[in-house]
Amino acid sequence: MKTVTETDWLAKSPHRRFNPLKQEWYCVAEQDAAAMQGQTETTTAPAMLQYDPACYLCPGNERAGGARTDVYTDTYVFENDYAALKSDVPDETVDEGGKGLLVAEARVEFAG
Repeated sequence: MKTVTETDWLAKSPHRRFNPLKQEWYCVAEQDAAAMQGQTETTTAPAMLQYDPACYLCPGNERAGGARTDVYTDTYVFENDYAALKSDVPDETVDEGGKGLLVAEARVEFAG
C-alpha cells in the first residue's frame, strides 16, 4: 500500500474506505458528479405529456452525459449517467499519513 499525501482523487473517483475503529469497508460515491445545490422551489405540477422534447429520459432525446436515449416503446433500462460506482476508476490505494486512519481503495474489481 503506498502512502500518499495528495488525495484529490478521493473526491473525484468512487472508492471504498476503511474504518479502522469498526474494521469495516464502506462505499464512497464520486462527490462532484451530480452535486446538490441545496435549492428548493415550489411549482405547480404540469400536465403530463406523452413525449417531452426536453426530457432526457424520453425516447430519442439527448441525456445528461451527451448520449442519446434509444427509441423505446416499452420498459427500458437506462445506464445511470451519474453512477456512484464505476469501472473506469484509477487503480489506487491510499493510506494518508501511513497510520491507517484514512485508508481508501479504488479498484476495477470493486466497482464492477
